Amino acid sequence: MKTLEQFNDSLADYIQSIKESSSEATVRHRCLEFLQGSLGISLQATDELEHSVFRGRIDAVLGRLVFEFKQDLVSSINEAEAQLRRYLSDLHRQYPDITYTGIACDGLRFYVYRASYQDNREAALEPIGSLDLERAPDSLEAFLWLDSLFAHFRQDRTAPTARSVVVALGASSPTFRHVFPVLLGLFRKVKDAPEVVVRYREWQSYLSIVYGSEVGDDALFVRHTYLSLVARLIARSFLEPGAMLTSLEDLGKTIDGEYFREQGIDNFIEDDFFTWLLKSPDI
Repeated sequence: MKTLEQFNDSLADYIQSIKESSSEATVRHRCLEFLQGSLGISLQATDELEHSVFRGRIDAVLGRLVFEFKQDLVSSINEAEAQLRRYLSDLHRQYPDITYTGIACDGLRFYVYRASYQDNREAALEPIGSLDLERAPDSLEAFLWLDSLFAHFRQDRTAPTARSVVVALGASSPTFRHVFPVLLGLFRKVKDAPEVVVRYREWQSYLSIVYGSEVGDDALFVRHTYLSLVARLIARSFLEPGAMLTSLEDLGKTIDGEYFREQGIDNFIEDDFFTWLLKSPDI
């Protein structure tokens, strides 16, 4: 894997260069340069920018990732989080239909946050993932974690491995911790609908047969929904490498199996427990 080799070759020198940085601006420049070179990603002029909001200037907006750089997060994490709250709140007021993710970074540490909003109050931040380049179990783990965060910017797609899927989409990944509360909220909106009640009870019944007692609850049901959704999306990406879902209609066809039937693949996905998602007015 060429990009992993590039990452390994440059990591030690990069860490040393960050430790020698004398300003936040230098950290920002060296970090973004390292990400582009070692991950093989392309950040166009429109991807990296100093974005003006009502109460300050964001260090960088990369797609839907909002960065706040500090020279040392150990001593300035509270300030970084306060600035992210302001920036994400202002962006939400300007673009309420876009979901932004906050990242506090000092070049060595990456702290990822999910924002939630109530009325016109400032965003509440929930930590959903972190990486310390000096404390990562190994360089592959660090590479896969960063690669999953910036996969949108990759020009070349690589075949997934079991480990890359776990790092990118597993229970401790920023993706899962970002998506799970959303799915749980969607489920609680429709859980009393008759069709959803039937699916949920059948799912509980099957679990009771396996475990000998009733063990299923809302959170576990949503976790299983997440796994089912990931499996469908991986299967679709195998059939159309690099293709992106462009509409809710495409997502609906992937969930209910119509997309696969259109490809001549029958009996792959049927109207199972987890198609309750299609009952949500938000999908």
